[in-house]
Parts: sequence; C-alpha cells; structure tokens
Amino acid sequence: MTDPFTQPPGYPESVLLSIYNAYPRKTGRPQAIKRIREALDRICQGEIDGQPRTQAEAIEFLRMKTEEARQQLGAREKKFIPHMATFLHQRRYLRPDVATIKKPKRFYVCIVILSQYPNMPDQRKILDEPEPFMMALAAIDKSLAHMERTSGQGAIHCQRRLASRTQLYAMAVKEWPVEDLKFIPNPVKWYSEGRYEQPEASWSRQPNHGFGEEREQLKRLLQ
Repeated sequence: MTDPFTQPPGYPESVLLSIYNAYPRKTGRPQAIKRIREALDRICQGEIDGQPRTQAEAIEFLRMKTEEARQQLGAREKKFIPHMATFLHQRRYLRPDVATIKKPKRFYVCIVILSQYPNMPDQRKILDEPEPFMMALAAIDKSLAHMERTSGQGAIHCQRRLASRTQLYAMAVKEWPVEDLKFIPNPVKWYSEGRYEQPEASWSRQPNHGFGEEREQLKRLLQ
C-alpha cells in the first residue's frame, strides 16, 4: 500500500488553478503556479509545524490561507496587494491571522506614521480599514516601544523621531529611478528590522544610465 506521506507530489492543474483564482491579485500566472506547487511540497514535508501532511491536507490548508488573504487584502488597491508568487515565496501564508493580532497600544500614532511610508494610503483610509495594515501597525508599535526602552527619551520624542525617519525615507524613495521602486521593502520588514536607524545615505539610489547593462554585456562577451 502506498504511503500518502511519501508518494511523489503531483497536483491536478485544476487544483492549482483554483488556488490561483482565489487570490485577490491575478498576475504572473506561470510563476504563481510554480510557487503554489513549491508551497504544497513544503507543506507536505512538514513546513507548518514539523509534521508531514498528505497532499489533500496541504491543498486544504493552502486554500484556506488563500481565502484568508482574499478577505484581508481584497479591499486594498491592486498596487498594495503583493503578487501571489511573492505571497507564497515569502511564506506569508504561515503568518498569524490578522484577526489574532491585538490592536497596537499606540494605534492612532502608528497610523499617522504608517501613512508617511512610501506607497501607503492616507490616514483616513488606514483608519477606516485597518485590518490589512495591522501587521505593519504592530511592527511600528514595537519599534516605538523599543526606542523608548533604549533611548532614554520620552514617548513623544520617540514618536516624532520615527515619524521623521519615515518621512526622510519616503523623500529619498521619491528620487529613486523608476526601475528601483520594486525594491521598496514591505513596511513590516522595514520597521521590524530597524531600518529607520540606517544612515540616510544608504537610502539613496542613483540611475545607472545604462552602464550596468553595458558591464553585463561585456562580461558575457568575455566568458
């Protein structure tokens, strides 16, 4: 008898398409389908909690998480919804449901700061629909708490400093070449990793005026 946990993964195309179609942003279908297969393989191998799953269980889990993503992200403008390939490659389906994230202690302050981050909507939109932004707001709240503990400064000072650093980063991003805008990190990552403490010079990007492409062509010719 075949062991359902060790049989080679093989997923019907209809299953892969049903997961793809449930996601709220339908772009890059070939890459997304590839990432769906990879995610299902990882889940079968025990990615969730170290315990292997059957193919049917993996499919059910990923479908559930894709539906949660649709509910949480569907109200956003399309440009604020990550590509499905990104959602899967970064394993965002393993993150806790935003419904389980507590409202940040500094909720309104966090909204003000987040609204100043590149590509974020204004304060009113975040306040009206905070659910899609809860992880980012929680990351900002933790950053403020960390700054208060380590700086010896009061809450107001730390809030102003973090807001100022966010504004400076947003101003730097406005000067980036268009092709580099794809490298703007998710605000959760930016705040969680303390990137607001980076030197401002590290936020600058200059257009390569085609020199980078020329160098790559030379490399290929010399190989």
